Amino acid sequence: MKASNLFTSLSSLSLRTLVLLGFISVTVPLTLVLLSSMVRIDTLSNQGVSAVNKVAKLVYSSKQMTELLSNMERTAGQFLILSDNALKQRYLEYRNTFLSLVDSKAAQANHDKLTQLLTQLRNEEASINARILSTGKMLSLEALQSQYGKLHEYGQQLFQLDSQIINLEISAIERSAYSVENRLMQSTIIFPLTLLISILFIRLINRPLNQLITHIKTLESGDFEQPVRVDGAKDMKDIAHTLDAMRIQLLQSEEQKKRTIQHISHELKTPLAAIREGTELLYDGTIGELNESQKHVASILRSSTERLQKLIEDLIDFNRIIAINPISASQSCELIPIIQETLEERSLEITRKRLSVVLPTHTSTLDDPITLPMHEQHCRMVFDNVLSNAIKFSPNEGQITVALKQDEQWLTIMVSDEGVGIPQSEHERVFELFFQASNRPKTKVKGSGMGLTITREVVLKYGGQVYLQDNPSSQGCCFVVTLPRFFSHESESHE
Repeated sequence: MKASNLFTSLSSLSLRTLVLLGFISVTVPLTLVLLSSMVRIDTLSNQGVSAVNKVAKLVYSSKQMTELLSNMERTAGQFLILSDNALKQRYLEYRNTFLSLVDSKAAQANHDKLTQLLTQLRNEEASINARILSTGKMLSLEALQSQYGKLHEYGQQLFQLDSQIINLEISAIERSAYSVENRLMQSTIIFPLTLLISILFIRLINRPLNQLITHIKTLESGDFEQPVRVDGAKDMKDIAHTLDAMRIQLLQSEEQKKRTIQHISHELKTPLAAIREGTELLYDGTIGELNESQKHVASILRSSTERLQKLIEDLIDFNRIIAINPISASQSCELIPIIQETLEERSLEITRKRLSVVLPTHTSTLDDPITLPMHEQHCRMVFDNVLSNAIKFSPNEGQITVALKQDEQWLTIMVSDEGVGIPQSEHERVFELFFQASNRPKTKVKGSGMGLTITREVVLKYGGQVYLQDNPSSQGCCFVVTLPRFFSHESESHE
């Protein structure tokens, strides 16, 4: 419960505050762990340097003490044999250096046994020195060697004790290193913790953004019915409120446009019907014979009223597409029967122009129907416009080819003809409302320029796409329609 309240409290903060708080929550623990690790490693490093220096001094002093004892023994023996003052002076120099080394080692010693051993060594050496200087030649060389043998034993004990001290230092460093390693390992717990904090703040930031993106895509698809609501940061809610206000204005404008088109279309149909009926009566001579000039005028009136009626019907269809019913998963239609029925309805024009239509060979197999998640009326409208366009602009004795390509998610239908084609510069404009290609052939009845626009609107409503490409096998056009094979919520969002 507390975690839920915390999440709710954080969600109500502004986006800037969330970013700053998330940055602090992640960087501060990591910085503290980093500083703590640096301090521990620095301490361990200093301890290691100190231990190395101490070990180096112990090794050096042990080696120097052994050499000094050997030099003192040699010069003392030479002095006892030769009674040379120069040898005596050299012996005393060695001895002074030895005593300084012992005093220095005793001053730095922090080990009771080491201090005791150094004291014993100093006392024993003082006794030997007194006998050397007082008895002169009376001290035999064997006695001197025997006395210095004791000093060498003390030196060996010092070396062993130094080795123990070195081992203790190494053990201390190993313990410190192990302790630092454990602390560092314990500190790594902060990384998954900061990762969880990062995920929390990323979710807090992304959640309203994703909701906002979804609403924007919904508005982009032309669906203005769903209110824009966002849960999360305050500034995201403000943006959502602004978008919702814009949505309401667009919805009102769209409704007004629909009503206007519907009203104008229906208002035009009634007088147009009367005009067309009167024109037909004139043209077929029901109300009296016409001369050639009058027949020509009546023919122009007839074709114009037909074109005007087609334009009004297309306006009504376009208005119906704009107000298309919501897409649902229960919708489906079979593609091949719709294409065959559309071609059958256009059979007279196909026969008149002696056109050949090539369908995919496998499509005639009834055991393998191609089903699309579309309203049958909408599917029929798409392929009626595309096929009628191919029939209209195909030359006499031309060929229209319908090809299919499908994978696990998409179905692609390609309808190509052998007409004059459309200039590359106009490929994107053919789907604009009322657009007529610059190189279109002259026909008695001019098209409304709305068929491909309606086709594009329907295809986009179902999450597909339609575009024009050059005919790969010859001149002419190739319209490519790509539709999803299965219902998805993404296509539903286009509504």
